[in-house]
Amino acid sequence: MRVIAFIDNPDVVEKILRHLNHWCGPAAFAPACPPPKCDREPNEPDF
Repeated sequence: MRVIAFIDNPDVVEKILRHLNHWCGPAAFAPACPPPKCDREPNEPDF
């Protein structure tokens, strides 16, 4: 078997995969959480 064509257009690839019901879409990431709040002073020992 040999390659006779290569599809490199993302819109065309998406259209083909949607037609075949194989499209899962781009990965969705939740926004990052902020760091936890600290109630102690910056130089206070942690014990």
